Amino acid sequence: MKKIEIKIHEPLADQFISFFEMKPTDQDKVYHTPKHRGTGTMKFLKFPSKLQFYHWSNCSENVTYSMKSINSDDSDWVLCHINLADLKQVKKVDNQDIEFHRHAPIGVLIYGPGIEITTQFEANQVVNVCSFRFHKEFINFYFQEELSFEEKLSYEDLDYQLEESLRLALASMENKLICHKHCLDFIIQLTSKLKRRKSEAGKANIHISDVRSLFMAAATLRNPLTQDVPNIETLASLASMSTTKFKLLFKQLFGSSPIQYHHKIRMEYAKDELITKRKTPTELSYEFGYSHPSNFTTAFKKYFNELPSNYL
Repeated sequence: MKKIEIKIHEPLADQFISFFEMKPTDQDKVYHTPKHRGTGTMKFLKFPSKLQFYHWSNCSENVTYSMKSINSDDSDWVLCHINLADLKQVKKVDNQDIEFHRHAPIGVLIYGPGIEITTQFEANQVVNVCSFRFHKEFINFYFQEELSFEEKLSYEDLDYQLEESLRLALASMENKLICHKHCLDFIIQLTSKLKRRKSEAGKANIHISDVRSLFMAAATLRNPLTQDVPNIETLASLASMSTTKFKLLFKQLFGSSPIQYHHKIRMEYAKDELITKRKTPTELSYEFGYSHPSNFTTAFKKYFNELPSNYL
């Protein structure tokens, strides 16, 4: 099996260009995999304050290979990694397997100093991932003492808001200014979630195995269109907890009850659909299963303190 070693503390693009023999295209900062190797492109942007954004789109190799990602103990860089492909990736760190997928509880992985993480890719397996690479100067300037990213590995779920900011960033890579804005939006949302989870988990002293179980249960609530929302008993069972323990820890970790968590996802989805003119309030009301559009209007106004018709 071919083995590749990527050093996060060293320039990423140069390593990928070298290992995969990627060739430049007519577009600036866009490289493609040669046909004799496989398929796909790599696109990247470097922003001020040492923030970098990478997208590997529909990449595949003709052979099976193993990739080890290493971030040295004294590294000044952090990598935020998101899997956008339909297939999950199984990553191994400290002899533990982690399932990594946009729709899994662990949708965003953050590689801090001292991490070594290995992923095996089958021949012709399509890879569609993106990464944010940022320096300690970026972290210290914007977050000071609030976040250090000193943990070897952190993770978050890729909720609707994060996924939408990421979609907008990817769609605007031709315009650096707009793309930079959406990248910062993503990082703001992600760091807010990390700060809240770290604070609440620390206060409650939630065990790491319970955190994973809570993420598994929360994943079943992230579809804004489902009308078959699991009840507390089912969610607690998924997390292998009593209902009392589940309700307590879920609120401490996510800042709301399961019903409020799902309702927030629905309302944020509705607002985005209205802003982008993809749906009308009436269409959304029936899509959500409300018996009458006025019921959706009431729920929307209660959440946002404004009428959905304001977006028409």
